Amino acid sequence: MTSTTQANASKLIERNGSVLPKPTPKAKAKAPAKAPAQPTPVACNCGCGAMANLGRAYKPGHDARHAGEVGRKLAAGTEGAQAELDALPTKLADKARKFAENRAKEAKTKAAAAAIRAKAKADLAEAIAAL
Repeated sequence: MTSTTQANASKLIERNGSVLPKPTPKAKAKAPAKAPAQPTPVACNCGCGAMANLGRAYKPGHDARHAGEVGRKLAAGTEGAQAELDALPTKLADKARKFAENRAKEAKTKAAAAAIRAKAKADLAEAIAAL
């Protein structure tokens, strides 16, 4: 041992009675922590009857399904559709309104196409009759 190490060792022996550090007392066993309360699953808001994931209102993808159903009801003019729209969160309500607008545009386009086909059919029948 070097002189410094010997000096330190002798100081430790005087203080502790040995060169090893004093053993630390073992910690007492702690009581197990209580598990946090788990949220309970709820029924999916779209009406499918399935249970939504914990802490969610809809199963994945069912929020869009619900908005589409409400949008179809709005486009068809079903009674109570406006109340369902008002109950939706803002983003879903906007999606349902957009769906209803697109459905109305689609119906208007189909009606115009049907009118054009009917006129073309009548013109063709007239042209054949003229022959």
